[in-house]
Amino acid sequence: MILPTLASLFANDKTTFPLTVKEARKRLEENITIPVVKKAPGEKKQAKELLLNIKNLTFNYPQGKEVIRSLNLQIYRGEVTALLGANGAGKTTLLRIIAGILKNRRGSIDINMVNSKDKKAMPIAFLPQQTEDFFLADTLEEDILINLPREKDKNEITKWLELLGLDSFRTHDPRKLSTGQKKRAALACLLASEPQLLLLDEPGTGMDQESKRRIIPELRGWCQNRQNSLVVVTHDMDFAGELADRVLFMHNGTILADEPVTSAFKEGFFYSTQVARLFRGFNENIYTVSQAIDYLRTLSADGNGEI
Repeated sequence: MILPTLASLFANDKTTFPLTVKEARKRLEENITIPVVKKAPGEKKQAKELLLNIKNLTFNYPQGKEVIRSLNLQIYRGEVTALLGANGAGKTTLLRIIAGILKNRRGSIDINMVNSKDKKAMPIAFLPQQTEDFFLADTLEEDILINLPREKDKNEITKWLELLGLDSFRTHDPRKLSTGQKKRAALACLLASEPQLLLLDEPGTGMDQESKRRIIPELRGWCQNRQNSLVVVTHDMDFAGELADRVLFMHNGTILADEPVTSAFKEGFFYSTQVARLFRGFNENIYTVSQAIDYLRTLSADGNGEI
């Protein structure tokens, strides 16, 4: 059974599941004595290699208002950055500018890429919200092959299909897949191209919770092990909390806050995960489902982490 975020913490109860933070908090208080744990001190910043440096970026559409306003941003290697904010904040526009799709801008964008011997290799890859026009071939394996660098073996196709749970769709037309499957198929194509910077615009759209949970460790591993960088625009706070190392809050075309994920969701209310709100006042260090399960396992009588 695939359960929503809060309900997954109460999987032992086969009859009813809490659907809101208020209901889940009441269930916690009724079943477990939770000791109050103070917030842990913030992590010290570690020196990282700069990959992308944006200075005083400004952009406006023809005959339109400014969408990006004197924005400054640094992206580092081996780091997953979540870009959050309300609709109209400029998040998608910023990704499209970084990807080189939008050109009418002021300011500077410096990219510190590692030289590639293969001119076909893509230093920057962009996954848009809509993937209807993304695919070029009639089968998924052909589309991935198109994106593979020349020196790579065709066995790489199987690796990416299996990684994203798409092996059974190898010979399917990717245009005819479901919305969530299309997102994963497009992601497989982009990862196969070996970009150094991957930009994802709402990658979780159309995916169920299980699909999201499956790709999170793969994306984090791809980023950290290869010292690549990943920037994700999402409205899914729980997805951002599990995936990101760093969280940016964007409003009215500029960055209002830039925090490590370990502190970004602890004190916020609107921009916070359901789990962080569930444990607020009890344990300010918990903001993801995996953390909550590990913590509850230490408190629950049967040791399975469920209530």
